[in-house]
Amino acid sequence: MNNLIKNIYSMFDASLFRSWILCISFCILILPIAFSQCYSTVGNTLTFTTSGQNTNSNYSTLYLLTDYSGNILASSTTNSFPANNAGLFKIYGLNYLTSAGILNTSVGNNISNISGSCFDISQPFEALICPAPGSTCQTFDGLYSFNSTGGNTAISTVFVLTSLDQTISQISTTPSFSGIPAGDYLIFPVNYMDINGLIIGANFKNISGNCFDVGNPLFIKSCLSCSVSIGEDIDLCQSQSIVLTSSSATSGTYTWSTGQTGNSIMVTPTQSTQTYAVTFTNSEGCTAQDNIIVNILGNPVSNAGADQTICAGQSATLTAQPVPGATYNWSNGATSQSITVSPSASQTYTLTVTKGDCFSVSDVDVTVNILPTVTIAGDNVICNGTSTSLTASGGNIYAWSNGSTTSTITVSPTTTTTYTVTVSDANGCSASESIMVSVSNCDLCTVYNCDIACNECAGDISFSASSGNPLLTNSFALVDGTGVILQLTTGNTFSNVNSGIYFIFGINYDDTKSYSGLQIGGNIYAVTGDCLDLGQPYVIKVCDNPNPLISGNDQICAGNNTSLSSTGGTSYIWSNGMTASSITVSPTVTTTYSVTVTNANGCSTIADTTITVNNCGQIGNFVWQDLNANGIQDLGEPGIEGVHVILLKNGTQVASTFTDPNGMYLFSELAPGDYVLMFEKPSGYTATTANQGTDGANSDANPLTALTNVYTVSGDYTNLDIDAGYYKLAKLGNFVWEDINKNGSQDANEPGIENVQVILSGTTGSGLSVNLSTFTDQLGMYMFSDLIPGSYTVTFVKPNADYSITTKDANADDARDSDANPTSGVTESIVLTSGEYNQTIDAGMHQCTKVGDYVWLDNGSIPNVQDAGDVGLNGIVVELYSTSNPSTPLQSVLTDINPETNTSGFYQFDVCTPGTYFIKVVKASTYNFVNPGLSTEDADSDITDAISGVTTTFTVDYGVNISNIDIGLMTIPLPVKLTEFAGSRDKENRENDLYWVTASEINNDFFILERSVNGSPFVEIATIDGAGNSNTSVLYEYTDVDSKQSGTYVYRLIQTDFDGRTEVFGPVTIQVVESADLNVKLYPNPSFNTSFLEINTPVGAKIEGHIFDASGKLIGGQLFDTVVDDGYFTYRLDAQSFAEGVYTIRLIINGQVKSLRWIVIK
Repeated sequence: MNNLIKNIYSMFDASLFRSWILCISFCILILPIAFSQCYSTVGNTLTFTTSGQNTNSNYSTLYLLTDYSGNILASSTTNSFPANNAGLFKIYGLNYLTSAGILNTSVGNNISNISGSCFDISQPFEALICPAPGSTCQTFDGLYSFNSTGGNTAISTVFVLTSLDQTISQISTTPSFSGIPAGDYLIFPVNYMDINGLIIGANFKNISGNCFDVGNPLFIKSCLSCSVSIGEDIDLCQSQSIVLTSSSATSGTYTWSTGQTGNSIMVTPTQSTQTYAVTFTNSEGCTAQDNIIVNILGNPVSNAGADQTICAGQSATLTAQPVPGATYNWSNGATSQSITVSPSASQTYTLTVTKGDCFSVSDVDVTVNILPTVTIAGDNVICNGTSTSLTASGGNIYAWSNGSTTSTITVSPTTTTTYTVTVSDANGCSASESIMVSVSNCDLCTVYNCDIACNECAGDISFSASSGNPLLTNSFALVDGTGVILQLTTGNTFSNVNSGIYFIFGINYDDTKSYSGLQIGGNIYAVTGDCLDLGQPYVIKVCDNPNPLISGNDQICAGNNTSLSSTGGTSYIWSNGMTASSITVSPTVTTTYSVTVTNANGCSTIADTTITVNNCGQIGNFVWQDLNANGIQDLGEPGIEGVHVILLKNGTQVASTFTDPNGMYLFSELAPGDYVLMFEKPSGYTATTANQGTDGANSDANPLTALTNVYTVSGDYTNLDIDAGYYKLAKLGNFVWEDINKNGSQDANEPGIENVQVILSGTTGSGLSVNLSTFTDQLGMYMFSDLIPGSYTVTFVKPNADYSITTKDANADDARDSDANPTSGVTESIVLTSGEYNQTIDAGMHQCTKVGDYVWLDNGSIPNVQDAGDVGLNGIVVELYSTSNPSTPLQSVLTDINPETNTSGFYQFDVCTPGTYFIKVVKASTYNFVNPGLSTEDADSDITDAISGVTTTFTVDYGVNISNIDIGLMTIPLPVKLTEFAGSRDKENRENDLYWVTASEINNDFFILERSVNGSPFVEIATIDGAGNSNTSVLYEYTDVDSKQSGTYVYRLIQTDFDGRTEVFGPVTIQVVESADLNVKLYPNPSFNTSFLEINTPVGAKIEGHIFDASGKLIGGQLFDTVVDDGYFTYRLDAQSFAEGVYTIRLIINGQVKSLRWIVIK
């Protein structure tokens, strides 16, 4: 229920009034406007045009503004009323004989009660006043209920809802409507016995019937309802932030339960379930609310297990910690909880555990150690009954197939035997190699000395021999120790000879003769023939060549280098001249490198490798601490060491690294493809806002996913602008304390103040608005945690009016001073950086003792005591003094109205320093002090020294109010008793006559008579001596001869005693209306170019001019408003500025109205 309609049926008897007004000859016409528009709006002026009134100087015109029931609300002698309230009103025009006057036209009377001996009243003009633009709506849902009182319960009552042009929209028998469309409406209450025309769609002005009353209509504004939506409840992963966006169909303001404003805010929930609410308010005052619940889902545990080390060729089983309901994604594409991998080189495997929309990432490193390179040096063939040494290399632990565990073993096989050695290195990796030792009867070694050093290396063996018989065929046989022919040659080279003991025989024979046995596989001693000569053999010991391998990258990027290493020998010579087993090379083009490896036997082998030089891509840059959380790399913001950066290609991890001490990272030697970087958030950090600045100085990682955009690498593509910023949440707070000694410093034993509201306001580095509030605890401590770095202020709200904030920055130690502005309670701007904990923002408050009560005038029934008849006195000077300086007041106030009780005579001092004080009252000479101490402390007067006007001293302690120091005054009897002060107009002599009568006079010196004309300041016009002392009636008279002009004359008396005291009497008002001897000329008339208006008036006459068109509409505002000093006034009228037609020029000269007709032709 709202908008109470009061007295809606308290109307005059309409039938009587209608009959009565038929006796009047109406002559005033008030021109209306269409009801489709408001006639005026609240706060403006309701103006109207009239015509037809009696302009005879003996008649006066008065306009009355009434409510719809005819109750008079205002009167005016001009064509305007202030538009104070919205509604439907009526304007009446009255002409009446000035000398006869008119009665009952004051506010509160009804138009039906107006009376007089000679007056006319016009038909009313209905004026609709609408609310000011932007006014509050009464309903937003089409439902509207109201109270109604005063109706006649004996007959029917209905309520009619109409548009502003009074077209009926709804009719209700109860004080409520529903389904009201948006717009402006009037609600009319109607009492009736018989009524016609009351139907929807008809005009309310056309209803008729018998015995029906229409009450004052109510103006209402119906507005469209509003709504706001945030969306459905959402689930969010732990430590993530989300932007909440609300929307409404209309424009307006949004206020969130967090204190933030705007339709979108970013939040980082810290509770398992957190509700955020938004309140929307549009320009019409409609409000709507919505809320959203954010459920925080725990991130699943990602644990890929401990790092593992394997040897080349082995497998490792990686097992993730089980998480029920989760899925597993390994960087190699596997999706099971446990996987088996067999990397050829060391590899980092990344595990992503996903449950719902939440995920966690962990890594496990699999280190692959290469197998040792195993070689065995020793004889492949030995003689039966002899031994040979077999030496293995390539490791530090050896296990032979014959059970030996040293690198070198001596064997004496009796049959051809294969020996196998397993070599293990320091990493525990092992490899095996075998050698077959053939056992020969070695008959030749019994003949020839086979115990010789190596003189040949495995492979092709060249030899030189002295020529045999040139007439015979020369041939050479390579024979083993048993005499078996292995190779035959007529030259000096045997090919592919393995290690062992061999014999080279030279043979001369006549190939024309018969011979046999000279064939591979035969025995040298089985060779026979005619003319065949077998020479002495040359014994050779063939040793194994080294088997070198070159390890190192065979692909590098242009500008890079790589290491090449070789094994298996005792000396090395590379094709670039270097002689170490390991070398570093930096080829600029694809290059083949070779190495000659020589073992301890002096045997050498050449190995080579080709390094291909490619143009490679690289991406990387910087992970930094965003100290101010603005998402931009600012000067001095440091890098973060040890951040894990993962390189993904087509969704699969291909590499990872950690930032260096400067926060830098780099992925180089990248093959063409599409890459994405993922930055693992370092512990204790929060990801900053992405893409806030230029690409080289912003953060490129999505704060929610930690992933960057896709970067396409081709050729020598280089992008070293891929950065990620992180910041640590900050804290701010400290202490609100009771600064008892007001020195602005936190001293010992000064306690904290509990339950003080502390408000944090500001913006984050990225521009988000922050508004938070908390209260101090029982120790006076407060804290704002989890703050994004930014710029903030802290506002300390005084717990009550007894507190004041102490001096700011009074102590050089910022941790012990007060930081709040003593007036506003607001600190200066505080810039919080990443991870900062500012514990220096304090506020000191101290309580001032309230001292005071009332100064009262002793008018009651009990003298010298405050009782029911006494009243407070405003404007009395009250001063506070300290006994340490009794000559100078510390404070001074004037008594006034108590803002809490609305009682006059109130005064109060805020005394902030404990001590001894007294109060002095500076009273007017018209008062004396009452006798003190004649009642209780709350009812007596405390002025103990009436001469000096001071109280006794009192002690002020810290925070203890004193509210019973009262001062009673009594009035000194007035020196002059004035029984009458009046005046009248002498129309014949055009003068104002004034007189006043005193019943008695005491010590009366003189009277000063002052005058104000038309609201001007009062000026003295006469001084009249008083009677001095008199106890009989005295008449005083004065004639104001300087009152010839029309206007409002106001007079007052100032009575002055011989001791200088004064008293003011009056005022007396005399309205003077003088006829002016007017001479007005308008020429030329008609006019098509320029006309002149000449006016002759009395000297000092006030004149106004207006012009109206034929419909009575005011054209162009006021023509002039001036005072004619010399009695002559001329005004130029430009006819070309007006359309062709007939116009009325209305002049007001000293209140007298004169109208002229002006014709404009084209």
